[in-house]
Amino acid sequence: LLYRRKSVLNTIGAAALALLIVDPTALLGASFQLSFLCVLIIAGVGAPLLERTTQPLSRALKNLDATSYDAALAPSLAQFRLDLRMIACRLQRFFGKRIPLRVLGITSRVLVLGCEFFVISIVLQAGFAIPMAYYFHRATLVSLPANVMAVPLTEIIMVTAMAAVSASYLALTFAKLPALITGIALHAMSGSVRWLGALRIADTRVPTPQLTVIVLCACALALAMVLSRRQRWVLLATGWAALAFSAFWICAIPPHPQVKAGVLELTAIDVGQGDSILLVSPQGHTLLVDAGGIPFWMHSELDIGEDVVSPYLWSRGFHQLDVVALTHAHADHMGGMAAVLANFHP
Repeated sequence: LLYRRKSVLNTIGAAALALLIVDPTALLGASFQLSFLCVLIIAGVGAPLLERTTQPLSRALKNLDATSYDAALAPSLAQFRLDLRMIACRLQRFFGKRIPLRVLGITSRVLVLGCEFFVISIVLQAGFAIPMAYYFHRATLVSLPANVMAVPLTEIIMVTAMAAVSASYLALTFAKLPALITGIALHAMSGSVRWLGALRIADTRVPTPQLTVIVLCACALALAMVLSRRQRWVLLATGWAALAFSAFWICAIPPHPQVKAGVLELTAIDVGQGDSILLVSPQGHTLLVDAGGIPFWMHSELDIGEDVVSPYLWSRGFHQLDVVALTHAHADHMGGMAAVLANFHP
């Protein structure tokens, strides 16, 4: 209405403000923070980079057969279109006049979209290091290859599933082929996720970051958002390097455990029925006696080791235990130990 370009950041801000007017406490929720952080990272860091790299190339790949469109582009992009036409002319003797240029255009657009998706995935993985470590105590080390395999398959599933449902209204016979493609893509996506999830690196657990680290990583993200809009590549690289280093810091450099030197500590962790006792020696060595647990006859999905004992240890900055001990083989003492062993590798 005002003859102005749309602003994604303004739109995000308006949506967040509207939600907070309805429910101000949503600001403290992980769902609100993760949802808006995701869009902020894409719009504030990823999009400015794509606007300067791949998007001009995407515009140059439109209407390759229209030579008059070359004059509206930069010389390098016009030269790129000319090169594609020359390659297509060489291939015309084998495949005809129309097919080569179309195939080259489609292939180039797919490669450009793949590069854009790869860049956005890297940016998201780096930007999400803080909330993933704070809320879930996980380092997202395999999210990039998982996304590379899952997202293209998801696009295939969306198209073929819609085609199968639409064709089924005419006749089930017409729906068999798109349904078969949908099933193959679904199995491929779930299989890739299971395979990557089975790798030990996929379940890297990290302690709660210290407040200083959280503030510095947030500043690195803000710096990357500011510098991504600068014209000089040196500034852009500086912002990206700061964001990448913050993610590496969260994933690879554990915080110092919160213990008092020269003091023997005994802490009883509240696990309800049963016991879980943490001992820290004056030299800083750790011993966990029992890990709580829920008897099997209670049929509860709560894992005391994963949901109670481990978060407490992570909140203290522990990423590894020296020794664990089991007093006796009752579920309310040893039920949570499996998660403790997997998370802290004593």
